[in-house]
Amino acid sequence: MKNNKFNFLKGKKTPLKNLVIGGLAAFSAVYLVAPTGGLFEFIPDMVPFIGNLDEVTATMMLLAALKYFGFDLMEMFTGESNSNDQEIKPEAGDQPIYYPPKS
Repeated sequence: MKNNKFNFLKGKKTPLKNLVIGGLAAFSAVYLVAPTGGLFEFIPDMVPFIGNLDEVTATMMLLAALKYFGFDLMEMFTGESNSNDQEIKPEAGDQPIYYPPKS
């Protein structure tokens, strides 16, 4: 059975996709800045347990959009890189280089 999981980070970047994801990033950033001073919120912060879920959602949307455009800030929190780093292999005659172990 094929896994049909939706992943917007894979595939071609088209101008329409860039515009939509850029718009979501801009909306998230403006929402997090809170230019209305807390007067307009989707979920009021005073509601117990779920009051801050709208800010969490906006933050995750902004981080995902930045990752789409090549700025992976999640690497700062996890300490891991999802890039396709190739292991550097020394050529014949080169001095051995110490690479610290990845934790």
